[in-house]
Amino acid sequence: MFQSVNVKINNNPLQWPRGLTRYSRSLGCLLPFLPLHMLHVGLTAYEARVISCVAPLVAILGPLVVSPLADRLGGSGRPIRAMLALCMFLSAVFYCLLMSIPTVRRIQPRLPSVSFTCNPQGASVLQERCMEPQCHQWTQEMVGSLQLSKCRYDCSSSASQPRTQPHQDEDKDYSNDTSPSFATTMETPGYSDSWDDTEGSAGGDVGGPIEVDDDYTNTRDQEIASSGDDTGGGLKRRRRDTQLQDPCLNTSDPILCPSDIAPPETNPPHLCFKVSDHVMCNVFTADTPGLTINASLSQTDNLEDGPEDWCRYPLSEDFQCHIPANLVAAGNSCRVVCDIKDPYNATRSVLAQSQCRQVEGDPDLTFWSYLLVRSVADIFPTAALTLVSTATVIATRETSAGHGDIGHELAWGCLGLVVFPPLAGFLASEVTGQSPPVYYIVFSLFAVLMVLGTLVAVVATGMPVSPPDWWWHARGMPMTTLRRYGAEIGAVALVLVLMGAFWSALDSFLPWHLLELKGSELMIGVTLAVGALPAIPFLWWSEKVVDYCGHSNLLITAFTFYIIRYTGLSFITDPWWTLVCEPFEVFTLSLMWVTAILYMRHLVPRHLTTTGQGIAVIAHFCIGRSLGALIGAVISSYSTEKHSLVMVYRVGAVVAAIVASVYFTVYHCCLKPRCLAPAGPGGMTPQTGAQGPTSNGTYTPLRVYHNGGRQQKGGQFRY
Repeated sequence: MFQSVNVKINNNPLQWPRGLTRYSRSLGCLLPFLPLHMLHVGLTAYEARVISCVAPLVAILGPLVVSPLADRLGGSGRPIRAMLALCMFLSAVFYCLLMSIPTVRRIQPRLPSVSFTCNPQGASVLQERCMEPQCHQWTQEMVGSLQLSKCRYDCSSSASQPRTQPHQDEDKDYSNDTSPSFATTMETPGYSDSWDDTEGSAGGDVGGPIEVDDDYTNTRDQEIASSGDDTGGGLKRRRRDTQLQDPCLNTSDPILCPSDIAPPETNPPHLCFKVSDHVMCNVFTADTPGLTINASLSQTDNLEDGPEDWCRYPLSEDFQCHIPANLVAAGNSCRVVCDIKDPYNATRSVLAQSQCRQVEGDPDLTFWSYLLVRSVADIFPTAALTLVSTATVIATRETSAGHGDIGHELAWGCLGLVVFPPLAGFLASEVTGQSPPVYYIVFSLFAVLMVLGTLVAVVATGMPVSPPDWWWHARGMPMTTLRRYGAEIGAVALVLVLMGAFWSALDSFLPWHLLELKGSELMIGVTLAVGALPAIPFLWWSEKVVDYCGHSNLLITAFTFYIIRYTGLSFITDPWWTLVCEPFEVFTLSLMWVTAILYMRHLVPRHLTTTGQGIAVIAHFCIGRSLGALIGAVISSYSTEKHSLVMVYRVGAVVAAIVASVYFTVYHCCLKPRCLAPAGPGGMTPQTGAQGPTSNGTYTPLRVYHNGGRQQKGGQFRY
């Protein structure tokens, strides 16, 4: 019956490619610039990452709604065209609403000076007052870390009232600044100029930790070194009294507690703090790189404006520092003063919220309104992509020869990505010549192309988006086959989630990385074009590529090329070198997506075609995109690199290598032998290449299942 039907593949071969091209190039105009627009409206990097994680999850609603509707009304092409036109139009409307989001300006003229101070009575953090009359008030006790360095004695006549430091320029690197923090200091020789800029770690090499606990015997422990030789050895002491007090009580040890006549160079500062039932002391010598401590800052005890120029935040922990008696012989009030390295940008810094900022606008209104509009806007592109994939599968349906021309249609869509993203970046940054760029040009171009695509979907009634008669009458998969392949559908969805996570972790924040490398909006558009241009010939013959290689092998190849992309991006120092890595997107996105939609086409029954495509869209562009953005945000927040995304790329390369290896091993060693086609009559296994031999008759595809069997005879050509 199937062979007797005269099939007409496409009534108007140009209408559908043009519609698909407009849809693809519309998204290409906008998606790479959305991360930049979030920063442009005044969102912080943290808020932008939250939106990048939440919006894809809300976008799941798009495929969930349109998939059952399209399958239920799939007997006619009109509902699919109507839903597609509506989704494209609403995409243009809601993304353009992002231009109406109120902006926030965060003016940060300088970073306030900050120091750590300690004496026998306790420790506190001193921070220069901002322009506001009051000190910063924490919403709760702040717990975090402080990186101490360059500790020295300060014996000014008014040590509790430090003089204001010169204002720090936020663009200046103070990591190697050796200028004294206060007017009058007494430093151990070599402290100002010989300190290494290496970060210390809690309990790390910071001179020598001194433990004081209950069994004090007034004898030296196993690790005692003289102050003249010791640069990192441990000094241990014990005492009976567990109460935290001056560790020098009841002892005359010249190392732990220097005498009045000891010279300054033998009296390095001691920072002591209580740990459980004993006291740990860290000795700062000339070779001590630094110390990272966990601290809990209490509310300031000098909140109101007064004679002091500094805000004092006491530490809740039991800290104290011994001051040698010879330093206070003249009656001065001495203390230990330490610099705090990178006080506002270090990982888990307790001072991150207390920077001097002047905010114009309502940050909460901007964040929540952007999150709402962006989440709703993302619903419609995912719904449209589901319908586009479904319509493409139907429009390029298999003929009696077993092949369609789906690659031709996708190649037309990829052509739009070559032209319009660079054009959008050029218009936004180069033509206007404004800084920051004018993003309304990007949104306007996106809206125009989306509206044109909407008109094509409405007017082009000849687009073959409805299944032909033979689609329903030819013998296809029964519903029992869906249960048979249910596990395989789940496995494919899991692979697509991983693919989406790798894609999102790389591309969601790549524009930020390029700007950090002094790139431009034009550069960002060019990278998208370079990734799309080599994909055109691959997509044109994509069905033949999938036939030859097989779905699983192409998915494994995609993971492999993610290793190359991540590794390359982790080493680039110039934005133009990104162009070397972007052509590999042919394998990580273009061919991967063709493989996914063809795979789903052959795993689900015909009357659930849209549902199958919706599963692929949800897995890759919704769940995977959200997961990748979350992982990238977490890794970059804990990175100590100058460019935080470098650590994301390094971790991504390692994980991609692990996933590719596991996938290859599991598939070729476990799944492939079990999924071989069943033996035919006489015990012979059907030839896997019988469906599409080459001219020399020796062609055998790499794939091993979904090739033989009775399903082929009814017109359902399975991969």
